[in-house]
Amino acid sequence: MQCVRSFLLLCFIATTAVAAEPHWSLQPMKCAVVSGESHPIDFFIFQKLREKKLTYSAEADRVTLLRRVTLDLTGLPPSPAEVRAFARDARPTDEAFIEVLDRLLASPRHGERWAQHWLDVIRWAETVGFETNGERAEAWHYRDWVIHALNADLPYDKFLRDQLAGDITGADAALGFLVAGPANLPGQVGRD
Repeated sequence: MQCVRSFLLLCFIATTAVAAEPHWSLQPMKCAVVSGESHPIDFFIFQKLREKKLTYSAEADRVTLLRRVTLDLTGLPPSPAEVRAFARDARPTDEAFIEVLDRLLASPRHGERWAQHWLDVIRWAETVGFETNGERAEAWHYRDWVIHALNADLPYDKFLRDQLAGDITGADAALGFLVAGPANLPGQVGRD
C-alpha cells in the first residue's frame, strides 16, 4: 500500500510540475524578427544549425546533384550518357538543372516511383493476405491506374474522388482502392 501511495504522490508532483509550465499552444503568438538571409526559412535553419554547432554540407557538384535528383524522382540512377551530358553542359548549373527536372518529372519512371508511396500507404497487394493469401489476379489494373494518374498530373481532389466513386466518375480501375489492402473475405472466414 505504501508503494502505491508513493507512486501516486510521484505522479501528482510530476503533473503539477508540468502543469506549472503553460502549454505552448496556450501562449500568445510571437512575431519572429527574421534577418536578411536568402529565404526566411533559411534564417530558422541557420539558427538551429548554430545552436547545435553544425554546418551545411558543401554544395554538391553537378554529377552528385544529377545522381541525387534522378534517384529521388525516378528511383533509378542516371545513365552514363545523362551524366556525361549534364557534366559537359556549359550553361549555369541552375539553368541546366531546371531542364533535367522537367525531363525527370515528364518521365514515366517518375509516376512509377511515386505511385509506390501511395500504394504503400494504402497497403496495396496482389494477394488478400492472411493465411489463405489468395491471389488478386486483376490487382494490376489499380496499380497501373495510380501510375497513370501521377504521370498525367491528375489533380489530388480528382485522384481521391475517382478512388471512392470511380463507378460514377468513369474511372472503374480506380475502385481498386476499395479492395487494395489485406482482407479476410467472407468465404475465407473460419478457414484461417
